Amino acid sequence: DERNTYRIPASHRLDLSATKKNKHALFKKGESEWVFSVYNVYNRANPFFLYVDNDGNFLSGDFKITVKQVTLFPIIPSVTWNFEF
Repeated sequence: DERNTYRIPASHRLDLSATKKNKHALFKKGESEWVFSVYNVYNRANPFFLYVDNDGNFLSGDFKITVKQVTLFPIIPSVTWNFEF
């Protein structure tokens, strides 16, 4: 390819969240809520950054330059409890 024509691959993900609100006798006027969420539901390996790596020896003729991708955060579930009193 020509110089400066490389593009980062397309990036997308799906995040889901559900909230359940409750009133508690534990707190006389208090309320609480449970939040269940999942980050990157279909576990796509989105690029965080790209870097250039070289392999081989330039003088022996087997020198190659490759672009490598670093990804972060696979599927991550979480549960949160929020409360007011």
